[in-house]
Amino acid sequence: MNYVYKIGIYSSKDFELKEDLVRRKIIFPCRLGILFCETGLAESFFEELSNKLNNVFDSFFFTIQNLGRYTFSDHMLKKAVKNANKKGKDFAEKNYNLHSTNKFYTILIQERVKHDLDMIAAITDLPLFSSHDDTILFLFGEAHLKHACCIISTLKLKESFYNRKENQRLLEQRIIKEVIHEIGHFFLGHEHCVDQSCVFCFSNNLEDIDNKAIHFCNSCQQKFEDLKTKFNI
Repeated sequence: MNYVYKIGIYSSKDFELKEDLVRRKIIFPCRLGILFCETGLAESFFEELSNKLNNVFDSFFFTIQNLGRYTFSDHMLKKAVKNANKKGKDFAEKNYNLHSTNKFYTILIQERVKHDLDMIAAITDLPLFSSHDDTILFLFGEAHLKHACCIISTLKLKESFYNRKENQRLLEQRIIKEVIHEIGHFFLGHEHCVDQSCVFCFSNNLEDIDNKAIHFCNSCQQKFEDLKTKFNI
């Protein structure tokens, strides 16, 4: 897969995150919010997602709140955008407008404070590039530990991205894995698991996501058990 890209109206100073908005220290169990931002996912998907999160992160959440849908204004949608051309043997050449992760974090921080949450995750259909390193394009997802925010893009999780017939059930399973993975960073830190079957293992491609489990490996799970002991839950 090859990417040839050019910078559009993106500026590295767009949506800089303010240090005074850093979250309070998380005490478990905690409160998590899910925001559906620029996505066509059905409302019913939240119930399945929250059930999986409660199962995998057993006892760590007081509540998982559905924050509903969020739509960028036309003005905001056009800001912090990078134009990228995608081409490769598995799909037709196409241009995309990629959006900076900080643009999403700006909204997520506001929503986290507004709803008195400890962690917040967003799901979007829009393609992403990393504000931390703007050469990293077409992200599956990214987490910002300092602000307890994460964003997951469905674009590359869809079969249609690879010119294949769409499979909604498979898409939803991939999204759930990526949400669990990104939220896992808030518990386990930046470093990924080396066990390729673990949901917390880094995924280079779609096959890596499909081949890993929806839960944490025994080694990662022990870290959660240690947190339960620490916080008496």
